[in-house]
Amino acid sequence: MSAERSRRRGEPRGAARNRWRFSLAVTLVLLATLAADSRVGLVTLPRRDEVQLTIYNSADITLVRERRTLTLSEGTNRLEFSWAGTLIDPTSVQFLPLTHRDDVSVRDISFPPGAPNSLVWILHSEVSGPVKVEISYFTSGLNWGSDYEAVLDPKAAAMDLNSYVRVENHSGETYEDAQVRLVVGTIHLVEKIADLARRGGRAIPPKVQAKFRNAVQRTAGIEFLAEAEKAVPPAAPEIIKEGLSEYFLYTVSGKHKVEDGWSVRWPNISVRDIPVENFYRDRGGGIERRGIEGPAGHPVRRYLKLKNDEEHKLGSEPLPDGTVHVYQRRQDGSRLFLGSSHSKYIPVDQDWEIEVGEDPDVLVKDVEKDKQVENVVFNSRGRPNGYDVHQLREISITNSRPFPIQIEIFRDFSGDFTLEGVSPAEKYDLDTVRFRRRIAAFGAERISFGVITRKGVRARR
Repeated sequence: MSAERSRRRGEPRGAARNRWRFSLAVTLVLLATLAADSRVGLVTLPRRDEVQLTIYNSADITLVRERRTLTLSEGTNRLEFSWAGTLIDPTSVQFLPLTHRDDVSVRDISFPPGAPNSLVWILHSEVSGPVKVEISYFTSGLNWGSDYEAVLDPKAAAMDLNSYVRVENHSGETYEDAQVRLVVGTIHLVEKIADLARRGGRAIPPKVQAKFRNAVQRTAGIEFLAEAEKAVPPAAPEIIKEGLSEYFLYTVSGKHKVEDGWSVRWPNISVRDIPVENFYRDRGGGIERRGIEGPAGHPVRRYLKLKNDEEHKLGSEPLPDGTVHVYQRRQDGSRLFLGSSHSKYIPVDQDWEIEVGEDPDVLVKDVEKDKQVENVVFNSRGRPNGYDVHQLREISITNSRPFPIQIEIFRDFSGDFTLEGVSPAEKYDLDTVRFRRRIAAFGAERISFGVITRKGVRARR
């Protein structure tokens, strides 16, 4: 019937015959493909036997290493790995046989059409039966940080420090019985893992991905814990610490559930009676003009100053960045909350300033006592184009605290200026002067000085 229609339409008899032969060939190829597919073992991905999380606190990246036991058939096996609803970077997923390494190999890896959150491995196996494998990948949404609790003694001369590590999971995946490792240090990402996950990750060149993975695995390529270490200890888990070149690694003993949408916290450092210095810094709160009486002064910011070293009962490891909550113990044993602030990463032997907040018991007042304009220079048209401004200033500091304090006061004078009649003072930068003073308990001090500011053609070039 089709040949008759072709002839009626003017189609040559040979063309119709060739078209029929082509259709038959395609049908045979499809049948052969289906037959071949029927011989491919379909492997179901079993639950994890073990999982290890290596979480970085300087970037939103975690290396996940999973160990699973697959049941393979001799010959070709098809294994699908999917991650819908998570933030896994698809380009980082890797497969490694741990047993029968010489008998199991990956022949092909592909992303299934219409399923952007899954890939398929075609495995060839010379053995039939269970094979232990490791699947690793980078994911986003897991992060960790430190919480610090600093408790000052009643005289604010020493403090007790307790710290905790806190892991938060917003990756879209819950990890049961996980070994947790936390990396302290800075890693530089080529691309954010979350961005790679959202766009499929395929725009990143393989060489760049390989370089990045090698940098990460310098701190993460560590074997799973021994069997004796895997059980959850009866008390709080111990945090085992070791240095790795420019990084520091915390290993949380035992196995833990890291649930999606939740956070978990473990104790870290606990140190008693660390000597601290009460330190204040003022950057100005307005100048009171002559003849205008204002308030007693403005409060300044308080800091606790110490160092990450042996003298301060620290120094064995860097201090991760995190939130510091500061309290003061009263004579009756109760605590007074003073404030919270964010602390940056503190390497060993580096100063540590913990910001407490504004202290209403330490006030600074800045008054302009006198102001004169002198040495006016006129141009050819009789207009002033240069002059000197002479000011007499007074900064008063009042400490109502029952302990001595150290304070530094910054004042900005733009342009060409000179200070007179004050000691000591130092030029902090081009436009800024810093005064440093120690004020006794319930003490006060006044700093009187003159400042000459040269304007226009009077300014020195």
